[in-house]
Amino acid sequence: MANTSEGLLTVDEDSTIVFANPAVERILGYQPNELVGQPLLTLVPDRLDQQHTRAFQQYIETGERQMDWDDVDFPARHKDGHEVPVSIRFREHSHDGQRLFTGILRDNTDREKRRNELERYEDIITHLPEGIYRTEACSGGTFVEGNTALREMLDVTSMEALLQQGPADFYADPDERQIFQERLREDGVISDEELKVQTATGETIWTSITAIRREEQGEVYIDGVAEDITERKEREERLRAFREAVEQAGHSIYMTDTDGTIEYVNPAFEDITGYSEEEACGETPRLLSSGEHNDEFYADLWETIRSGEVWQGEVTNQRKTGERYVVNQTIAPVTDDDGEIERFVAVSADITDQKERERTLERQRVALERVKQITDSLRPLNRALAQAPTRDEIEQVVCEQLAASDAYLFAWYGDYIPEREQVTPQEWAEIEDECLDDFAVTTNEGDSVRGPVGRAVHSCDVQAARNILTDPLSESLHKNALDGGYQSSAAIPVAFDGTVYGVIGVYSDRPNAFDEYEQGLLRELGERIGHAIYAAENERLLHTDTVVELEFKTSSAESIFVRVSEELDCRLELKTIVPTSENAYLCYTSVDGVSPEAVATKLSSSPVVENPRVVDATGTSGTVEYKVSQSPVTTLLEYGATVTSAIIESGDETVVGEIAPDADSRKIISGIQAAYPDTTFIAKRSVDRPVRSINLTQDALDELLTDRQREVLELAYRAGFFESPRCSTGDELADALGITSPTFYLHVRKATRKVLEQIDEIGLFD
Repeated sequence: MANTSEGLLTVDEDSTIVFANPAVERILGYQPNELVGQPLLTLVPDRLDQQHTRAFQQYIETGERQMDWDDVDFPARHKDGHEVPVSIRFREHSHDGQRLFTGILRDNTDREKRRNELERYEDIITHLPEGIYRTEACSGGTFVEGNTALREMLDVTSMEALLQQGPADFYADPDERQIFQERLREDGVISDEELKVQTATGETIWTSITAIRREEQGEVYIDGVAEDITERKEREERLRAFREAVEQAGHSIYMTDTDGTIEYVNPAFEDITGYSEEEACGETPRLLSSGEHNDEFYADLWETIRSGEVWQGEVTNQRKTGERYVVNQTIAPVTDDDGEIERFVAVSADITDQKERERTLERQRVALERVKQITDSLRPLNRALAQAPTRDEIEQVVCEQLAASDAYLFAWYGDYIPEREQVTPQEWAEIEDECLDDFAVTTNEGDSVRGPVGRAVHSCDVQAARNILTDPLSESLHKNALDGGYQSSAAIPVAFDGTVYGVIGVYSDRPNAFDEYEQGLLRELGERIGHAIYAAENERLLHTDTVVELEFKTSSAESIFVRVSEELDCRLELKTIVPTSENAYLCYTSVDGVSPEAVATKLSSSPVVENPRVVDATGTSGTVEYKVSQSPVTTLLEYGATVTSAIIESGDETVVGEIAPDADSRKIISGIQAAYPDTTFIAKRSVDRPVRSINLTQDALDELLTDRQREVLELAYRAGFFESPRCSTGDELADALGITSPTFYLHVRKATRKVLEQIDEIGLFD
């Protein structure tokens, strides 16, 4: 008995509990030992104490029952205080001469629930004015009763037609009908069962069915109430679809109550912000604050949505990782049927990448505008350069045009003096004279304090301080920049063929100006100005009848040619020197007193000489070809002079050059002596240039060339032999003349050489 699933209670004549089995704990929460010795009234609610006490006492004394003790239903008091519907059936017996009463205690909670439901649905059937019906209990039973609302719901034309059919005729799914019938047989009642029904016209609707199986006068019927819930199901479907859309949306969505406490977030919110639903719910949107927006920004937002309007704008938020991101956010109030705000919903599209693209496009737009501004500024400068005849005018027009442009505030031009390692401003525009001090530069390549001007000279490239106010290397210029209103500057070397003539300083009020593209434009400008200066100097020298001749003699070991002549005891004479594109000069030098091979070998050991080769050699004389990047001759050329003679013999090198009368000879002299310390300035003299003319008349050509040489040369010229590409080859012309190819080439070379020798005699090559 102790292991039965039903509760057992035994009481004595004093209504004291003397036994309880473990099942009592499941029903009423008391352990058996807690009840033994307690009065039975422990399990009876206070309001029923007297009734139970009188009934039990009368039964003991007289055997008469005020209550049906065979099956008593009453609400028992659970240990935690709530009431449990139970039934108990007592039977009297004796033990050791003691009169005892043992009862079986059953939990009637489920039965009571069904009874309440039955009463509720009976009330529904009684009072609900629509969708009420009665059918026979058998599975194929027809409607016995039905109201107008049911007929209209099922689209049946008349009540007579309805009563000829049964529920089985309207089930959309036969399997659901079978399940419904079985449950009704088992439970006797079904509450709010949702079924899909097909009406008489074929339309499918949703219904909520509440049905009761009941017996009347030996017949079993089913009474039911049918409610059309199609609208509700459609709303639920829309809600489900909306929820799926929200859950799967790529936009971050969250909802808050009217105080701003987050109540819901979708998965995209978690992905974008890094905060899980558990972390976000209960917090406010301040969780995402980046500090980018001020209090007025948020005050305006709240004022807008609390007034019932939608707020939309860009917000910079912060992810859980601390990374900032930008969203296009829409916050809308959600109202109830009375128009009162219940909550707020926020939809945020992450536009961080879009904003970065916009910033990139804006930077590109600004850069293009700046490029246009700069090119527009440089265009008139290029025209002015073409018209400036002298170096002084070139320097002046450069400063004026740069300062007058929209791109720059002011500019200056300074000459570079190599021997003093100094750049001295010569021309300036839009700047006060006292603001220009000498710019000292250093030759120490490792000197970290060298400014842009010094770096420009030594690198022969544009150097920029793009943001002087924040650049620690430009700290010494901070005050000047603040006073002058500029934020960036650039130093542009003016050079041609490796010779630095000077430096242009330009200044801008744009922070981070002089990017790589702008530096490229200024680099080209510096090269054009250098070429213009070089051309102006040579033009002046070419058109003057009187020139200044400078003569130097050096025994400096810094010159490789001095060392070679001394070590080999030979004589070297420069015949031709031509600048190349590699910042070097191609030279042809005659050798006398030693084999040209020995000279070429010696020259090959020097770092300033490249690719020495013997052009021709006859014993102890001949010609050597080489490229040189540094020598007394190249230094003189870099100062704009024209070298007319260079002879090196027995450890002494004598160089003669011509300069224009108004050229700065002192600068050239000090520059040569600074580069080659053991150099003596021999003489400075004015020289009248002889008038040179070319007189290659018909008679002169007849004297120079044989008839055959003239015929071959004229034929080669007329047939396009000297064109590129050639219109006729040497073999074709040889065939036309009826001679061999070697004979043709021999005549062409001899004739060409004779013409060139005549030109050299005239002095055109000097």
